[in-house]
Amino acid sequence: MRTVRGQAAMIDPPVKPEDDGGAVGTMVDVADCTGSGSDPNLPTQDRIAEVGAALDTVLDPELDESVVSLGFVDDVAVDGAAVAVTFRLPTAWCSPNFAWIMAEDMREALHRLDWVERADVRLVDHFAAERINAGIAEGHGFAAAFGAEAGGDLSSLRHTFRRKAFLGRMSTLIEALRSAGHDDAAILALTVRTLGALKTDVSLAAAVARYLALRGAFGGPAGAEDPAFRTAEGDPIDPARLTDFLRDIRMTRRGVEANGEMCRVMLKARYGEATPPALQQSHQRD
Repeated sequence: MRTVRGQAAMIDPPVKPEDDGGAVGTMVDVADCTGSGSDPNLPTQDRIAEVGAALDTVLDPELDESVVSLGFVDDVAVDGAAVAVTFRLPTAWCSPNFAWIMAEDMREALHRLDWVERADVRLVDHFAAERINAGIAEGHGFAAAFGAEAGGDLSSLRHTFRRKAFLGRMSTLIEALRSAGHDDAAILALTVRTLGALKTDVSLAAAVARYLALRGAFGGPAGAEDPAFRTAEGDPIDPARLTDFLRDIRMTRRGVEANGEMCRVMLKARYGEATPPALQQSHQRD
């Protein structure tokens, strides 16, 4: 058994992930997950690297940032085909539904690695950790684990945060395109295909990839020749109104960005070192 830091966590018997009605719109960049077709005889250190890359695709639902880059992943242990991940949050009172989404998404990301047969994800130092850990391990949904307190499943919340993420990524990408010399009319004339071709530009590649990862879920039809940029509901964006449109997005994102910085500060104050050293090189997000 190899572990990134500290003692390796205990690993429960295998539990196959189940679809809980709240798993719609998962905050995982599925297209970025690695490990498909990976060598089943990989050395343990390589498997730890694959686990880090898989976890890096899992996002905080509100912040749209990787749980690895945010420092939420505390420990990773690999024992053959079994993986144990421990994660923590900035405070013991972080919203249970956010914690659940991240735990569920981490477990699903690990099961996408071909060699993983068992995946145990545990939240620590949180008031609802026991219920969250038990529910995730047993494949229950959030509503089943929290009963009347849940207020229903998490599908609506997931959709809301994915929509915000889509708009935030759009804003970041359009500003990058403007900085690269594209005018507003040219930007809004881009199709999904021509925007995708811009991934050859190193300065734009990451922003283009992140935006296109959600374009199929929002903005209307997303065929190769469909407009790359639309409102979340699929309506055209008037070039003359683009600056106002982006201003509205930025006003919403300012609070999110402030929360992200606060999370980092509070996590560091609570635990010190943010990210396990073995995972520090696994994430490539901006």
